[in-house]
Amino acid sequence: MLTIAVCLKQVPDPLAVEIDPLTGAINQARLVYITNPPDAGALELALRWRETTPDAWVRVVTYGPERADQILREALAVGADSVTRISHSPKRTAEALASVLRPLNPDIVLCGSRSADMATGLVPGLLAEYLGLAQATGVTQANFQSDANQIKVERKLERGRRQRLLINLPALLAVEAGIAKLRYASFPGHLAAQQATIPVVEATFSNKPETALRRVGISAPRPRPRQIFIPDPNLSAAARIEAILSGGAAIKQKKAGPVEGSAQEQAARIADFLEQNGFLE
Repeated sequence: MLTIAVCLKQVPDPLAVEIDPLTGAINQARLVYITNPPDAGALELALRWRETTPDAWVRVVTYGPERADQILREALAVGADSVTRISHSPKRTAEALASVLRPLNPDIVLCGSRSADMATGLVPGLLAEYLGLAQATGVTQANFQSDANQIKVERKLERGRRQRLLINLPALLAVEAGIAKLRYASFPGHLAAQQATIPVVEATFSNKPETALRRVGISAPRPRPRQIFIPDPNLSAAARIEAILSGGAAIKQKKAGPVEGSAQEQAARIADFLEQNGFLE
């Protein structure tokens, strides 16, 4: 039987966040909680793979307080086979998830690449390490090949690049938001999910001492230095003034023009231009 485990997290809805104009604090009483969007995409991906794979089973796990039962009921409503909530405590999230997932021996673990509230992106990598699974982060496309027991994935890299991988199971995938849109639940599914009992388990932690971390402060990143345009001193006074007022745009426009020559020469000039301006390595 193919076991697909999906990790969900309940996060505040960004559209429901209100700031107190007097104190500048978030109004906690008016927060609305939803399923983390990348996690919802991971759940939809698991449901699609179950439909095309015989004897597949989708297990959903979350780590949070009692209010997190709502996202588990939503997972049951759309078709998850079983759900489990790990009782929340201010300890290591990845290790808590691993303690529950390890006995299940999942073939595939799906989770969002990062949460909408903290956005650290640390849990998928740590969870894969605790479970001893191959991992792929930043996944934008995934195609499960049940006959070969492999998954073809495409993940995003820095500066818009993409990487294609072929991963053997068992494996963990951290998917990006938008990889799949979670389906709507049927009315009978909603009714059954509201009456279901949500199992709650305690997490187990190792005896290893926690890393001593202490927050010393939070600050915004330094802005990148802005380059000041300096005109060519060989230009006339009028041309330098025009270049300063336009920020160099006037000179750049004058330098622009059609690329002439044969197709090979044009391609070579365009490639040189892209390389000189940092678009190509």
